[in-house]
Amino acid sequence: MVLLALTACGPGGSGGPPTVAPPAGEHPTAAGSSPTPSGRAPAFLEINAHSVAVGSVSEEQLLNVPFTTDAAAAATALTAVIGPPTVIPVAATSCNAASSIYDWGGFQIAFDPYMTDIGGTRFVATATAARTRGGLDIETQGQTVGVTLTDLLAHVPGSVSGDRGEGHIEALIDPQEAGLWGVVMTFTGGVANGFHSPGVYLFGHGICEAGT
Repeated sequence: MVLLALTACGPGGSGGPPTVAPPAGEHPTAAGSSPTPSGRAPAFLEINAHSVAVGSVSEEQLLNVPFTTDAAAAATALTAVIGPPTVIPVAATSCNAASSIYDWGGFQIAFDPYMTDIGGTRFVATATAARTRGGLDIETQGQTVGVTLTDLLAHVPGSVSGDRGEGHIEALIDPQEAGLWGVVMTFTGGVANGFHSPGVYLFGHGICEAGT
């Protein structure tokens, strides 16, 4: 699903607070949702290299949260539109302060200290299922968890794939900075088991050298 009203904010962009935008198109009603008279019931999440957006049943963009937004502020903005997450505390280590994971079931956001050099990223979005526990579709350029690698490469222009080693296959969607980073989708047996953004293609996360 492509939201025509998406704003290009976030890593590599101008940044800024969560925003809303005007209507575009039509989208099926998500399971468990109740369309409002204006058709503005949330139906899906659209994740690209720069932000997370919430779309309505009629494909109106209800919210756009750039990855340059503080994780707690992003969670507050999302909560106002899609409901509250489960908050999972993350203990402080010798490298990083205590933080939280905000989990909507199949979709979560969290601060990742190793991604701050990518355009000032303040949180990373991760999808592990095709829908949240509340029934919202979770998409990136119309693709969801469960898509095959063959279908993804055939239907998403500019997407590429590679092997991180030991058979760990990744695909890069919405590539940025000559393919350094973007939306990173992972595969098992040729089928997508998750994706996250922003992510560094084929290199993964850094390592805390100071220990935990």
